[in-house]
Amino acid sequence: MLRDPATTADQCQAAMASVYRALPEEQSGSFAELFRRIASGDIPLMFHCTAGKDRTGVATALLLAVLGVPRDVIDADYLLTRQTIDRSMADTRAALKHGGSPPVSEAVLRPIMNAEPHYLDAMFEEVELRFESVEGYTTQRLGISADELALLREHMLD
Repeated sequence: MLRDPATTADQCQAAMASVYRALPEEQSGSFAELFRRIASGDIPLMFHCTAGKDRTGVATALLLAVLGVPRDVIDADYLLTRQTIDRSMADTRAALKHGGSPPVSEAVLRPIMNAEPHYLDAMFEEVELRFESVEGYTTQRLGISADELALLREHMLD
């Protein structure tokens, strides 16, 4: 999309929402590993991804939801990523330039690099549509047992 001069910001936002809908399925193995490590007491631990907002943001949102954190607090935590958008955009522009790509407009790059609340909304909607709840996703898709969930909560909550 970045290489197509006809790409619009709206198309990028729609594509990112679609990515967020797919991440719980695509990354289920990684998310299950993360939850199991926490449940087993393998903490502290660090998890990250390339930009630090998509796979990491979804993993964090799912983890916070399983811990009972309210959605508005999850959203506020996710939106803290916006504090690094300028650096992320500069790094991406440099990488694209180094790779021989033509310049990308701010209007197209920003929706891809930014943390948008409706991206997480799309992810939660998909999880709830398929599994009724984040806990349902965690037990049914990730295969985390009730005992593991209890241990995860014990390790993460006071």
